Amino acid sequence: MNLSKSKYCSGIQCSKILWLDKYKREYREEIDNESVLENGTIVGEIAKSLFGEYIDIEFNENLNKMIEDTNEALKNDKCVITEASFVFDNNFCSVDILVKNGEELAIYEVKSSTHVSEVYMEDISYQYHILKSLNLNVKKASLVYINSNYVRHGDLELDKLFIIEDLTDYVIENEINVINNILSINEYMTQKDEPFKDIDNYCFQPYLCPYFKYCGKKLGEMNVFNIRGMQIGTKIKLYKKGIYKYEDLIKSGVINSVKVDRYALLNATSIAATIITMGGVIVEENDVDSNVLRLEGTIPAGI
Repeated sequence: MNLSKSKYCSGIQCSKILWLDKYKREYREEIDNESVLENGTIVGEIAKSLFGEYIDIEFNENLNKMIEDTNEALKNDKCVITEASFVFDNNFCSVDILVKNGEELAIYEVKSSTHVSEVYMEDISYQYHILKSLNLNVKKASLVYINSNYVRHGDLELDKLFIIEDLTDYVIENEINVINNILSINEYMTQKDEPFKDIDNYCFQPYLCPYFKYCGKKLGEMNVFNIRGMQIGTKIKLYKKGIYKYEDLIKSGVINSVKVDRYALLNATSIAATIITMGGVIVEENDVDSNVLRLEGTIPAGI
């Protein structure tokens, strides 16, 4: 299939996301991450000037045009190119910032985050693989992210606003995994019948899956995944024990530990409504080894 940076990252989170995108996209729920996207766009635009003047490759739905513009820009001996675009074997990527110095290239992936995460490392590894496969001499691969300790005084100082972390050694070592991931994703996508994929951590990490409600339709509206304040790992453990409906949680008396500071449910209009409906709210004992499920806030009969 045709992969991009985002599709590759979705595919290694859970290949079924891509399968459903292709065959059952009508069930996809757009996650409310508008503010995250907006922040990412702003940070990306600011970072373009990190290395001085640059040649910007404008987005075009015709990706071949972006690739052509990139190849034209690469004719310069020394330059900085933003959104430099490449394709190899149907795998496409746009590099946030590409710095060319003679025959040597350095790639920089910009994130609006304040730390390095595994999915970011996979993202830049994918880019490195594509450029290397095109016989381009990538000497450096780095992640650019926000310095949370930076305090602005006067003009914005980009060299202080951003932290640049060298991940070159990592992407070189990780390339074989990228190759295997691409092969695995493409093989997965050849399935015509819907593949089974049970609920697990990959439904929530690193990002909430847009098909969670579709895949979790057997859970019903009132289920363990709607309890606010409970760790995902605890919810998964309960689910795998077959304890996921509210009535199951109450009847079983078994739960792993996590203190729920706010006794609120995502799908309840209010705590009061929850207590009236359920006769209480579900909380967990703080003791890590506790297996006790408690009901608090029981409403006296006749309310």
